[in-house]
Parts: sequence; structure tokens; C-alpha cells
Amino acid sequence: MTFIPVTDLREILEPTTRYLFLECDGVVEACLIQSVFKESFLVYHHSSPFISKSLVKGFFVAASGRGIVQFSAQCRRERRTKSTLSLYRVVLDLKGLVLINRRLFIRHAYERPVPILFDFEGRPIKARLVNISEGGLRIDLNDILPSNVVFEFQLTLPRTKGAVFQFHTDGLVIYCTPEDNPRHFMAGIAFVAPRFRNEEEREKFKKESTALKKYLAQEFGEQSG
Repeated sequence: MTFIPVTDLREILEPTTRYLFLECDGVVEACLIQSVFKESFLVYHHSSPFISKSLVKGFFVAASGRGIVQFSAQCRRERRTKSTLSLYRVVLDLKGLVLINRRLFIRHAYERPVPILFDFEGRPIKARLVNISEGGLRIDLNDILPSNVVFEFQLTLPRTKGAVFQFHTDGLVIYCTPEDNPRHFMAGIAFVAPRFRNEEEREKFKKESTALKKYLAQEFGEQSG
């Protein structure tokens, strides 16, 4: 973890970044970036929890594969749009930006490889789980995934005792880099909340996220943090 001096957000933001991630009541949601300025973002959001949250926390993907940048910010709604989306201005504290080197949470590895199958933009992807945390996972695979892309997937994870554990979420591809074999890749995926249609879906996701933390504590004997 490193504090980074920045005078302009465009110096540290990955140019291909499409989303800003804001945390509200323990749920991390993806907000589509409309514009980037020296000290602020204009983002679209599809629901209303941020209206009453003037001070927010979040992160975005750093340039050149350096990881993610955490921030605190002031958030205010600019205006409603013709769709269900609202436009927000997120003004960052540039003196408080923190660069995270991909180890925000404790990682846990399984004794045996855990296969993962998911659909990515219409094509099936087979991968192997390298490690997992409450904030995301690392996988190895034979297909390259573009970074800064959000996709939906469901994890089916083994238990030492009892039935398998399932967790449904969206994931953000933080990085996907080739290994020694140029056709073999290692990817880091951060968990982000799916789009909620109503408050009941939000509460259900929060319960599933809590269940993931309990699962990791039970299977690996320690709390993630």
C-alpha cells in the first residue's frame, strides 16, 4: 500500500477504464464513467443510495497494470437523465489516493485445483482457481481476458464437509498477463455487485457476501481482512 502524489487524475487512471467503483453500505457497485476531470469524475448510476451519501469511498484501475487506486470523495447528484440513470459528480481527495498492489485481502489457496467455467461475452471460458479472497480471485486460463471489463459469473466452491458453496456476482478484470507459456494467462478478478433491480436484490447480495466471508473463515480457519 502506497500513498501516491497526483495533481491530475488522468495521470494515474488507466486510459481504457470505463468504470468507477463506489462503496455504499458495504456493497461495491460499478458506475459508468461519463467524463474525467483534473480532480473529479462524472459517472452514471442506476439507483439512489448515493444521494444521501455525500462522503463515499471507492477505487479505480491504475494505469500500466499497477493495480487499483483507493480514494475517498465527495459525491453529489448533478442531474437526472431521461433513462433510469442519474449523473453524479465524484470529487476526489487527491492527497489521499492509495495504490494497492493486488493484495487488499488475505488470499486463500485450495490443496487441489478448482475448475471454473463461466461465460464471457458470449463465449465459454474454462479456468482454474489459483486463490480466492472476500474481495476477488485469481485464476489461470488459456484465453486472454481484456482488462477493465465487467462480467457476470457464478462460483461453485468445494467444502471440507457438506454441500458445495455457490456465490453469484459480477467481476472486474483487473489484469490478465501471460505466463512463461505465451498461451497461458493469469488473471485477477475483483468482485463487484451486479445491477440491482430493487432493494430486495441488494439485501440478498449483501447476505451472500457475508456468507462468502463465513465460508472462507470455515474452510481456511481465519478471517479475511
